[in-house]
Amino acid sequence: MCYSAMIESSVRELAHRYQARVDLSAFEGLFEAQERTGRLKLLKGLETFVDAAHSERSATLRERLQRLRERQMTGLLADLSAQETRLEHAKALLVEKETKALLNEVRIAGNKIRQIRERIEELEHSLPHFERIFPGVFAPLIVAHEGERWIRPFRYQLRPAGEPESFDRKFNGTYNVRRDRLHEVRWWKNLYGKKHGLLVMRRFYEHVEGADGKSLILEFREEQEKDLLVPCLFDRNEEGAESLDSFGLITDDPNPEVLAAGHDRTPVFIRSESLDDWLDTRPGKVIDQFDGILARKHPTRFLNSPSS
Repeated sequence: MCYSAMIESSVRELAHRYQARVDLSAFEGLFEAQERTGRLKLLKGLETFVDAAHSERSATLRERLQRLRERQMTGLLADLSAQETRLEHAKALLVEKETKALLNEVRIAGNKIRQIRERIEELEHSLPHFERIFPGVFAPLIVAHEGERWIRPFRYQLRPAGEPESFDRKFNGTYNVRRDRLHEVRWWKNLYGKKHGLLVMRRFYEHVEGADGKSLILEFREEQEKDLLVPCLFDRNEEGAESLDSFGLITDDPNPEVLAAGHDRTPVFIRSESLDDWLDTRPGKVIDQFDGILARKHPTRFLNSPSS
């Protein structure tokens, strides 16, 4: 599984590098939904789409984004307080009696605290070009529309069309798509060859078992530190109060160096010359063509180090 990934999150940079149009309506709709519900998790880099907006819209959009940042910070601080209380409570019970359940509670609370603090730090600093995404966060994908490349926001964790919100909890691993099961799993095979996107990645992160037997998060970075194009499947779900565009990225058997480090999956990275062929799912294409694109992967070799 790709537990999290460092991606190119600047919409402006993506649009420039990949000669893509920004779907302003999709981004505006996402921010409007955030204001209504306060539940969506947004990357700061998504905010840079206002730089591509017409000048008469920019001031209003920036005001909206500032309100969203303030609301997100308030929510994050509340979440941090709750997890710190959870951690202290579990530690106090451990003093009385050590159990596997309490040790797991301490681990989970500690991981959540680190993630929340990372997000707070991101919100407090200037807009980055690269950000780390986790399942549930919205990220910019490159998709095809009427023969052109477009950039639209999607949630990292797929909820297929027709499925209720409870699907997210029942099948909580749908942020990753196993290449060897593309033709088997119902929600993957229904999208494969029909709804394709690309995520621009630089690094990815995985849980592995350390020498002491404890869980360790490793950062895998490609030697060349260049853009890596990750093929994705996406869908639109209209079942809830808010429509949801979401995606999962395709993974494969691990590179030898990733396997040696203790993990059994690696995201698929396609060749740059296959970009448009992957995105083009208009009638007339056959599945074998997409199978071929995934098989002719971009060659990669990863270095790894503990995640800070």
